[in-house]
Amino acid sequence: MESPSSTSMTFVILVLFQVCLGQLVSAGLPFDRQQRHFVKEVFTCPPKDGFYPIPNVCTGSYYSCVNQVAYEMSCPGDSVFDPAVNVCVPAGQATCQVFQCPAQGGFYHIPGTCGNSYYSCVEGIPYVMNCPGTSIFDPIVGVCVPKEVASCSTTSTTTPSSSDTTTTKYSTIPTGPTPTIAPFTCPDAFGFYSTGIPCDDQFWRCSNTYAYLMTCPPTTIWNQATTVCDYPFAVPGCG
Repeated sequence: MESPSSTSMTFVILVLFQVCLGQLVSAGLPFDRQQRHFVKEVFTCPPKDGFYPIPNVCTGSYYSCVNQVAYEMSCPGDSVFDPAVNVCVPAGQATCQVFQCPAQGGFYHIPGTCGNSYYSCVEGIPYVMNCPGTSIFDPIVGVCVPKEVASCSTTSTTTPSSSDTTTTKYSTIPTGPTPTIAPFTCPDAFGFYSTGIPCDDQFWRCSNTYAYLMTCPPTTIWNQATTVCDYPFAVPGCG
């Protein structure tokens, strides 16, 4: 029969384990809208073990690489992981630009990038999410689209030191589509929804329970199955 002290020690260990597990779950992992669960981004660890920033973002999350395996960790409190020194620092002292979520929340492109990742703002906290497949998060329509029709594009240039750098360019769209508050009741506070019209190039974007009517880029239509703007041939019944 276990002594009271032994039982208490076991309880303390279980509590500490749950706390640590909770920190990992709340470390800013991307959230899969279709599967309704957090998913870990694929990150290839360098040969040397250590701490590494999540590419293109400035948040309180970072990678700890041990034996070529990446573990996503979180900085204490409201500090952020500084990619210049690879340690957690107060947000005001970070060399990177911390993304400030708008009050209404929603989905936003990562400044200075044109790629697969974007921010999902929930209660003022930015979470890094990924578009499906090779699609790109379009900064104009605020949704994932085929990279061929995205309003931004990435081009590689060669510097004198022969290292490749990436430059983000945006198409010359004067103002982009203007969201219009529409008579649509959002099922959830945030999300993307069909207009109900088959093969439509428009869709509803819900942000903090407010509905906005958005239009996909030219040559694409809304695909509710994947919640992205897609080519007609990729949408069942629209090819």
